[in-house]
Amino acid sequence: MNGNSERIIGRVLKKFGRDKIHVCTKFHLRGKNWNTESIIKSVEASLKRLDTDYVDVLSTHGASEKEQLTDERVLNAFEKLKKQGKFRFQGLSCHKSHYEVIKRAVECGYYDMVQIAYNVFDIKDYEKEIEKYDDYLGASGLGKLIKLAKSKDVGVIAMKTLKVGGKRQNLERYKIGNFSIYQAMLKRVLENRDISSVVTEMLNFKQLKENLSILDRDLTYEERKALYAYVFKNSKGYCHMCGLCERKCPSGIKTTEILRYLAYYESYLKEDYAKNEYAKLKKNEKTFCTDCGECERVCPYNVPIREKLKLADRILTI
Repeated sequence: MNGNSERIIGRVLKKFGRDKIHVCTKFHLRGKNWNTESIIKSVEASLKRLDTDYVDVLSTHGASEKEQLTDERVLNAFEKLKKQGKFRFQGLSCHKSHYEVIKRAVECGYYDMVQIAYNVFDIKDYEKEIEKYDDYLGASGLGKLIKLAKSKDVGVIAMKTLKVGGKRQNLERYKIGNFSIYQAMLKRVLENRDISSVVTEMLNFKQLKENLSILDRDLTYEERKALYAYVFKNSKGYCHMCGLCERKCPSGIKTTEILRYLAYYESYLKEDYAKNEYAKLKKNEKTFCTDCGECERVCPYNVPIREKLKLADRILTI
């Protein structure tokens, strides 16, 4: 919201008390010209909008390469801001290549918290063997990655938890008693005791109450059964943003980025945002697929990537 989210939260802090609320905000590493000073300037602008002297967690937003985590420019910015008392804990969020990035974040010792996509679709194992790397957890799944973080006392915040594509669709056929499929999805994530917290979009008070009502409530047998049925029916084509396709693409296409923008358009109802971001990507990167099929060969979830890339170009091109 161009900074307005922070301004709104700033008013909440004033009304209810800064000491009663834990706040996390992030800075971006966009383009090629960012440095320690630009990171500090970005964080100070966030603090001004939040109208507070500090945040509880300061995170790098959307870390996609493990090298970013120990980049001297990033670490210097964190160090200077920490000495000034402008944040308490150091973190990052990750939208793709999470096995590689999160593993490095946990093991390097610089990070207190990681934010990672984790939802009901992660009950589904890889469907085929994939190439293994020494520094990559391969087919072990997100569960072991989260346990690794827990073993190093690194907090895990789960995002993208309501994975019906993000939007609250009409899912009455999946309703279980008095609870919705969304509430069951949240319960499923929160029952993992290695998860510290869950972040999810709440656009009105109805959604806020719906989310809060599941706290301290266990997932029932009926809810679990309904979730498995939902995953079974809807898992085909769901991208987990592992980044394998992107790393193996001989044309260097940013496949995971494109699939993310397609999800924003189709499921999050953020059509303008998706089109604008795709236009920026298309201006600076290759988006033409040669149809070689290498991406689908390495995809552990059998996502029809080539078909989705063509669809994205058709509906997202301005």
